[in-house]
Amino acid sequence: MKIEKLDINKLKRVKPGTIRVTTVDNRFYNDAPYVNSKSRLPQWFRRVHKGDGSIRSCSGISDFLEFGITIPAWTTFKFVPNINRGVWEIRADQFNPQLDYQMASGFHFEQTGSCPMTEARKIEKMSYPKLITPWRIQTAPGWSSMFLPVFYEENAEYSILPNIVNTDYYQMANIVLNIKTDSEFTIKQGTPLAHVIPIQRKNDIHRVEYVDESFFKYASSNMYLTGGVAPAEASGVAYRKAAKVVDASLEKKSKWWRPKNQ
Repeated sequence: MKIEKLDINKLKRVKPGTIRVTTVDNRFYNDAPYVNSKSRLPQWFRRVHKGDGSIRSCSGISDFLEFGITIPAWTTFKFVPNINRGVWEIRADQFNPQLDYQMASGFHFEQTGSCPMTEARKIEKMSYPKLITPWRIQTAPGWSSMFLPVFYEENAEYSILPNIVNTDYYQMANIVLNIKTDSEFTIKQGTPLAHVIPIQRKNDIHRVEYVDESFFKYASSNMYLTGGVAPAEASGVAYRKAAKVVDASLEKKSKWWRPKNQ
C-alpha cells in the first residue's frame, strides 16, 4: 500500500473517481478501506460455480460487489450486554503503545424509541454502539458517500445503520450498530463492516414518471426497455458492452463544449 505524503500547502481537491482516506495513526492502514473490484471479490463468491442460474452469472450482483469501497474492522471489538443499564459495553483491542483515540461510544434507545429496526432485537431497549472510525473519508466536490451494510454477508448478531454523508464537506463517518442478539459477541479485526458507495448529489431523483401499459407492450415487442439486450445476454458480454457504449456516448457529448484548457 502506497501512503501519499501530501504537502499541506499544496493540497488539491479530491478528483471524481477517487476517495481520499486519512487516518489518525498509520498503524491502522494494516486494515485500511479498500476499493471493491473483480480482483477483490469475496471468497464465498469465488467459490460459487459459474453455471447458468448461479449467483455468479448475475451481472447485477457482481457489479454491486465490485462497486465502491469496503471499510473493514480496524481492530477487534467485543460487545457485552448490560441489561440493567440498557447499554452494550464495548471493549476493543488496544495498540501498543496505546493511542489517544476513543474507539467507541453510542446512542441511547430513547433516541429512537420502538421502531421497525428495534423489532429485530432480542433485547429491544438497548443502546446503539457507535464505532468511531480512525478514518477521514473525503470525496470530490458535489459527491457524498452512501454507507450500507455488507448485504451479502448478513450477520445474525448485528447490522449497521445505513446513511448518506456529504463527505466532500464532512469527512467523519462513524459506524452505528443495531445489535440483534442477546449474548456477548466479537467482531474480529479485518471483518468487512460497511460498503461505501460514492454518489453525485446533483443526480438525485426528484420525480417518478408513470407510463401507460400500452408503452410496455410496444417496448417489450421491440426490446426497447432492455436496450436491445435479450434476457439470456443480460449476464454476459453483451450486457456490459451496452453499458460501455452508452457511457462513452455520454462522455463524448459532455466534452464538446469544454474549453481546451480543461
